[in-house]
Amino acid sequence: MASCLFAQGDNHSESLRMGTVIGNAFLEGETDHSGVMIIFNAQSPSAVTDTGYTISDGSYAVGLSDGIYEITFSKNNFLTTIYPEVQSLSGDVNLANITLLAGIIVSGNVSGIWLRGSTYLIEADVSLNEADTLIIEPGVTVKFAGSYELSVSGVLLAQGEEGDSVKFTSSNLNPSPGDWQGINFLSSSSNNSIISYCTVEYAASSYFTPGAIRIANGGVTIENNPLVANSGCS
Repeated sequence: MASCLFAQGDNHSESLRMGTVIGNAFLEGETDHSGVMIIFNAQSPSAVTDTGYTISDGSYAVGLSDGIYEITFSKNNFLTTIYPEVQSLSGDVNLANITLLAGIIVSGNVSGIWLRGSTYLIEADVSLNEADTLIIEPGVTVKFAGSYELSVSGVLLAQGEEGDSVKFTSSNLNPSPGDWQGINFLSSSSNNSIISYCTVEYAASSYFTPGAIRIANGGVTIENNPLVANSGCS
């Protein structure tokens, strides 16, 4: 087997290789798809953890020992993606294409201004603290990459415009109701919050407080907001 096939891997000699895994990982909105790091995490005794990188056309080739692997794709300013299922790899294997979503990665406490036309990728629960304000400008898309929620104790001003709304949605390529946990205004939240001209879709609802938008404090202004395909919403 030609040694060039193993140039993108590391850590192990060719004598340990049992096959080559090839595939493509693309960067959303880019023409140069180089630099995506692919980590093959060993999940069985025969497997050996290893790493490869894409070249400009998005392709990669990594020599691996036979075994079971969890496969992770990552690059700065793109959402880290795990291959849909743990893979049992033996011999030469061609994996399905993966596309990494572009955007600003967000987790933990949030505040400030989310700028018009930008995409924000939520990769953990996010909280707006009582003393803080978050302004979300028209044209912003907020994608939740898992069963996470936006909990609000401070002031949330998510104000789109007619024809240029704010969108809260799932990051899944094939989204379904319940992909994320919605927006939760806690009892400590401000009466000054506004959600206007926003689309909220594919969220879940709590068993105890149904709704993609849940409000413990009744002072939130909500207007002109379509709710689309949310779990548990009538």
